[in-house]
Amino acid sequence: MKHLTVVLLTLLFLTSYGKSQAPLLSLINSLETPILNGTATTTGYLKIIDTTFFIQQPSFRTSNLYTLNSQELVLLAGTTKYPGDSIPFNLAINYNINNLPFFPVKFEFELKVVGSINQDTIFITDEFYVFFTPYNTVEIWNLYDYTNLRRRWLNPDLVSDTSRVYINPSDIPVSNIEPIDRTTEAGMDNDWEDEYRSRRINNLAYEVLMKAVPIDSVAYYASFGDEYPGIPTNAPLKRFTGTVIGSLKTTIENENGILVEIPLTGIKVKLKERDNLVDETFEETYTDSNGDFRFDYDENQAWEGQNIELYIKFKSRTDDTYKIRSFDGWGANYEVVTYQWEAPQEGGTVTKNYNLKTSSFRSNPHPAAFRVTHWANRGYSYFDDNDVSIDNGLRLNINSWGSSSWYNPYSNIPGGNPVINLKTTDDAVETTTFHEFGHHVMYRLQGNHFMLPHVELTPRSRGVIFLR
Repeated sequence: MKHLTVVLLTLLFLTSYGKSQAPLLSLINSLETPILNGTATTTGYLKIIDTTFFIQQPSFRTSNLYTLNSQELVLLAGTTKYPGDSIPFNLAINYNINNLPFFPVKFEFELKVVGSINQDTIFITDEFYVFFTPYNTVEIWNLYDYTNLRRRWLNPDLVSDTSRVYINPSDIPVSNIEPIDRTTEAGMDNDWEDEYRSRRINNLAYEVLMKAVPIDSVAYYASFGDEYPGIPTNAPLKRFTGTVIGSLKTTIENENGILVEIPLTGIKVKLKERDNLVDETFEETYTDSNGDFRFDYDENQAWEGQNIELYIKFKSRTDDTYKIRSFDGWGANYEVVTYQWEAPQEGGTVTKNYNLKTSSFRSNPHPAAFRVTHWANRGYSYFDDNDVSIDNGLRLNINSWGSSSWYNPYSNIPGGNPVINLKTTDDAVETTTFHEFGHHVMYRLQGNHFMLPHVELTPRSRGVIFLR
């Protein structure tokens, strides 16, 4: 049995292992411009948290087909701003109306600043996305709004024709997705509501996400297979058997700046079979301590040809042992979807190894959600291996808006779970997730309360747990 000593440290503007907290916040406003004239503008503001000196003019980054500028941000170079200051700014985008892209374009700016607390030089980056719609408007989305659109962007590798064609907006269906209630135990465990259907429109860069088929109707729709003739009739069943083995890994930069490949543990994995109406789940499991998974399937299928179409879906959640979940703004698990492959009736053994950083996927928009789920899973496993019981239940939010990452044990009361909020870029840092997980351990070990020692605290005090 390990002895746990909970120590409260005062870490002024520091997150885990000396990573400096940003002295300011940046927020870009999402909007739609109803005209294409070569220029689009959005607004935003900087909120100063700590006295901040702006070292130099900002860097603006995007494709060389576009330009991005902000006079307000440029004029900050060489100035000092103070806590409570709010600095509005404009972002001006210039583009060629005769050479518009089919897919969204990423824009970003970077500020180089120094905060007064620890005098560290810090780079502040904010990003946004611009989509030139097929009905001749310009959508500008900040990172949070962009990642929570009720859309599934097509994979550029799978789209052969990217010619722009006018589409009347009334011909594009409106998503009927509603927020999923994750504030109850049943809601946290729910795994069918985010199995979204999608509507595809020709010449549109995205599919429109629609509500999932109700769980009690999935088997009915799945029975139609790929070759259902559209008339009631009995169909001969074909038996499909096989084994799929594989692994899920990713590549990260460790604390020494070296790229290393790591297994992603505890991640939910589904073996799916693609059909015309509803894709069927053959088997589901979770990656083991090496990131490995295995499926042995034996399925009778109606209205299928000589082969079935299989693919794998990874979801950002663990099993009920630890109940770790990473949800988007709608309460849906993040997903990674592989390319499909054909399997005959006697499929044999197929090996499918994936790396979220280096492999190609049909859809892989948010790999960060899987990194942080894995790291939280490792945190729980550590205490489990040392016979220390930690109550399960933890939610992870990526792309959170803030000057640093933070832990909220009292989120979604009653019936919910504590939340680790990880700001953009922190979800790529293993030590930051572990640091916030330390707060979670403190909270759980103290009977789901924070009972702090009798010490004088500052508003910026942070809790850290040490193991002996």
